[in-house]
Amino acid sequence: SEGLLEHFGREHNESLLWGTYRPGLLFGVKSRTIPEAVVAGLMWTSISKTGARLDESNFRHTCEESETKQGLKFGFSEHDGSSYGKQTITDPGNKVELQTYFLKRGFDSWTMRVAGSSSKGKKALYFYLGVDEEFSASS
Repeated sequence: SEGLLEHFGREHNESLLWGTYRPGLLFGVKSRTIPEAVVAGLMWTSISKTGARLDESNFRHTCEESETKQGLKFGFSEHDGSSYGKQTITDPGNKVELQTYFLKRGFDSWTMRVAGSSSKGKKALYFYLGVDEEFSASS
């Protein structure tokens, strides 16, 4: 029996390998590989005035309703559904505005760009890579 997606060509399937397939995150990228997917994303927070501690109460990574009530704004203003996306993230809790860009250069290559500004204090911005084992046999 032929699989449902087998009639799509290899080029089309490869074009969907990477994308912004991570709902619930302010910015995230994921591969469409099973059983394990490679994931990437951004996190940030403010740093205390002494520089000794991170402000754990204002750590940003996920899209939380309580944070939107405090003025956090995000969402793609431009996205073609497969290879390009642009968004502005306004985070008044950390006094940060970020612009994120996602550009897929080919089936196996993508670029992320982050630009931003902060109106007060030092910030910590983290870019991370990981493996999502949600669909692996060992999970």
